[in-house]
Amino acid sequence: MGVDFIKKCAKSFNKSWDRSKTELAAPDLFKRDPALAARTYCASLAPGTEAPAGREFLLRLVGSDLRLYDGPSPVGSIKDSPPSLVAAVQSDGCGVAVAKVVRVHEISGAVDISIA
Repeated sequence: MGVDFIKKCAKSFNKSWDRSKTELAAPDLFKRDPALAARTYCASLAPGTEAPAGREFLLRLVGSDLRLYDGPSPVGSIKDSPPSLVAAVQSDGCGVAVAKVVRVHEISGAVDISIA
């Protein structure tokens, strides 16, 4: 009876695991590749500075500190910046980089920035 049933229904018979395999192989399972996620750094801003998400600042290496500039005036800094970030700004950008605001923390006044 089992072999007759399979021969009779062979054209429409699919294992349910095969459908799940097709769903898992779909490219939209993971929306963003974790390896491509940008690293962010926390920066503190001067009082009265507005920084909505997406705004860009100039990041300059001054001595051993990283400071954010809006035009000629300093508007914030990155406290305790990691040595890898300081080395990247110093060697790759000759002491200058573009910092983009990713997220704003309203209560603390700090922002998360990514380096372009």
